[in-house]
Amino acid sequence: MNGGLTTKDLIQIDQAAKPTTAGLPDTRGLWLENPHTGETATVLFWVSGLYDNHGYTQVCRIMRDWRQNAVAYMDPKLLHLLWAIQRGSGFTRPLVINSAYRTIATNNLLRAEGAAINSLHLKRQACDLKLDGIAPGKVSEYVHSMLVGGVGFYPTFTHVDTGVIRTWRKR
Repeated sequence: MNGGLTTKDLIQIDQAAKPTTAGLPDTRGLWLENPHTGETATVLFWVSGLYDNHGYTQVCRIMRDWRQNAVAYMDPKLLHLLWAIQRGSGFTRPLVINSAYRTIATNNLLRAEGAAINSLHLKRQACDLKLDGIAPGKVSEYVHSMLVGGVGFYPTFTHVDTGVIRTWRKR
């Protein structure tokens, strides 16, 4: 499911991309892994300032509610946030997606573990992730420094979303 791209390709594409008006690369890709399904993908989701339908669809599939096998169109802002997180790590490891889109049934199932009733996972705006080899606290601090959306500090993963800026800690 990787379309022939390698992580080295992501680095080269990032370095060679034209800058946007904000000075960031106009072409962006992600290296994702879903530990529940065993799927991985290395794809471009934004090419020359436009969304690549095939790459975007692959990302949405990896980020689906794996319990219900339900795919949903993820918030494009979330993909850009994930790209910024992975770029900060130098594209040296996959983003391990523990949970992204959730159906109401899955969210209700996870309520006992603390899932919010109006979770942004339901609205396709949230992701729980890990970067292997980097402590979740370090990832959370890095994302928090971006001042974009919500950041949850958890012992084994980091929650990120494109909602209002806020933070919380779970022990």
